[in-house]
Amino acid sequence: MEKNFLRDFEKLSPFFAKLKTSDAIVALTALIYNTTLISWDKKLNEIAKKYISSYTPSEFLRKHHRRSIVD
Repeated sequence: MEKNFLRDFEKLSPFFAKLKTSDAIVALTALIYNTTLISWDKKLNEIAKKYISSYTPSEFLRKHHRRSIVD
């Protein structure tokens, strides 16, 4: 996974250039594992939403609470 991680990180560097390194690693990890990113960081969420599902905790709970009631 290390080589793939570094390759993907390099490939998406324009996206990550706008983020702190730690935030870029978190976003890339969510992208690689095809999972939802949940963060209070508005800048991170705004940029990440271009590539993955990304929510604040409040947004996530609102979205999934309604769906669980309907299901």
